[in-house]
Amino acid sequence: MDTKSNNLWWWIIIALLALGLIGLGIYSFQTQKEHTKITNEIKKEKEEIASNLDDMIVKYEDAISQNTSLSTELEVERDRILSLRDSIKKIKKVNYALIKRYRREISNLKLLNQRLFRKNDSLRNANQSLSLNLAAERKKVENHQSRINNLTKKNYELEGKVTVGSVLKVDKFTTTALKKRSSGRLVTTSRARRIEAFRVSFFVQKNVISDKGERTAYIQIKNQNGEVIGNKKGELKLSTGNKITYSDKINFEYEREEQEVIGLVNVVKGSVKKGFVEITVYIDGALAGGSTYKVKH
Repeated sequence: MDTKSNNLWWWIIIALLALGLIGLGIYSFQTQKEHTKITNEIKKEKEEIASNLDDMIVKYEDAISQNTSLSTELEVERDRILSLRDSIKKIKKVNYALIKRYRREISNLKLLNQRLFRKNDSLRNANQSLSLNLAAERKKVENHQSRINNLTKKNYELEGKVTVGSVLKVDKFTTTALKKRSSGRLVTTSRARRIEAFRVSFFVQKNVISDKGERTAYIQIKNQNGEVIGNKKGELKLSTGNKITYSDKINFEYEREEQEVIGLVNVVKGSVKKGFVEITVYIDGALAGGSTYKVKH
């Protein structure tokens, strides 16, 4: 009886152990299955994050190529995203907490993207508008130069007392707008309403058949409204018989060589308007040349 009872207990213990092993195997299988599922989901999520970052990089490259004043800031953010993408691709172990942190960081990046791209689009539209305005202003310059060329041609045709070949011509204009400080010192300015003088520089061309000696260059400056401006205005009779109003005049000694002539033309503060001013020079009663200067503000 005791032997049979002992054998029975052994069989019961063995059966229980077998059932435990089977249960443990089933649990381990289910656990491994669940772990594999989670691992695959995290890998998939990592790939999606990397793909989203790739899309963001492409958008940044496109925005940078538009060459606005934000290009440097956009390049910094693009490099940041590149570094983040590379870091994600280098993750070897399953790390859900790290993936979650990257998700939050990408969410913040998307908000920054929206702000930067809106600002970049605004700058790009402004640049396009400026390009159109620049083309229109360039056309005005061309028209003015065409008028000067036509006046020069007419001057050649109507020239009476002065031989065409001896007429002095000027080029290489440099114009600077100036304002006065309280100390009386003149400094440069770009604002039309503050301009009180123009520093005008030009070169008289070499002319071996023109007479040496003292000459007078009459400078005429017209504002955007076509008004002659200047504190020392006077009237000049041209060799053609016509009369013009000049803004100021400069005396210089001519030596038949190319030489620079510099003059300071004072104007009434507020008489200059935003846009182009026309600068024309007359020597010996004839048109010598001209240029334009753009007042930006």
